[in-house]
Amino acid sequence: IQACDLSTDLTINFDTCSSVTPYSSTWNITSGGSAVFSGISEVNQNNVIFQEGGDYIIEYTLSSLSNSCGTDTAYLSLSILDSLFLDLGNDTLICEGEDFLIDPNISGGTDDYSYVWQDENGVISQNSELNLLNIVSNQEIILEVTDSNNPNCSVKDTIIITVESLPSYTLDPPA
Repeated sequence: IQACDLSTDLTINFDTCSSVTPYSSTWNITSGGSAVFSGISEVNQNNVIFQEGGDYIIEYTLSSLSNSCGTDTAYLSLSILDSLFLDLGNDTLICEGEDFLIDPNISGGTDDYSYVWQDENGVISQNSELNLLNIVSNQEIILEVTDSNNPNCSVKDTIIITVESLPSYTLDPPA
């Protein structure tokens, strides 16, 4: 299992051997760091929030409270990636005709991200940064960054660039 953020829902399918309910179940981290199991621990499912990314082994034990089926234990190996984070900075105001470089702040996930920059006309670049030249109209730029190890792990941010018209003036010749 790989997760994009530090929480994931875990479900295990156990053969309850047609035993009479009730069952009890326990979830434990046997290696890899700390995590918090939240909500009600139900048979075969739970929600877990990991304190940090890394490799984990989770132990799940299912027991028949009537002892008609005994106890069974399963181990799950998990690789949890740090949450992927993206920030394009604050919206900005520039003068007509100026250039503007957008250099995103990205952390988490696995380096060697893929990039898709878009404006109102669609995809404009797949580079790690975007250099806009001679901007003459307002722009709404969207960047989607995808983790190279997990194509289902992506984040988006938007920056709005507002363009101020250059002042217009006329010089009258001296009288």
